[in-house]
Amino acid sequence: MNKRHPANAKLMAIPLFREFDPAELDELLELAEPSLIPAGRTIVNQGDSGNSMFIVAEGEAVAIMRQPDGLEIETGRFRVGDIFGEQALLESQRRNADVIAVTDCMVMSVTTGLMRMVGLAFPRAAFKLAMAVLDLVGRRLHAADERYVHSLNIVSALAAESTVMSEVQVA
Repeated sequence: MNKRHPANAKLMAIPLFREFDPAELDELLELAEPSLIPAGRTIVNQGDSGNSMFIVAEGEAVAIMRQPDGLEIETGRFRVGDIFGEQALLESQRRNADVIAVTDCMVMSVTTGLMRMVGLAFPRAAFKLAMAVLDLVGRRLHAADERYVHSLNIVSALAAESTVMSEVQVA
């Protein structure tokens, strides 16, 4: 029987890896060693170029977007099983926020190069990972669409209220 990677059990408990069997996850871990990040340490910096995403295997991290006027906005929290940085993986974009470990974290970095290596060495594992990431990205896009429509509804309601108030003032 093969000796399992120490992170295998933690990752098997994450929905992102629900379709993996332990051997496939060991194959992925053979190429992508998880990193331990102490609380308070920055994992990615806003504005840095990137070609990787991160999977949170343990702990919690927060995304902070710095505005030009110095205002800092929390744009997300990442817990076990969450991913962040996938836009950089898919499009080699600059990071749009700092991501800071709130607690001690274990994260697994997945680069475009790693995806290629996993695809060549372990195609089933690569396919399962790609499908899991696409599922998560799809859910995020759906949630963003819902927030956008909600904000449009708020703006529309405020505009209607403003029109009513203007008509009342004129009368």
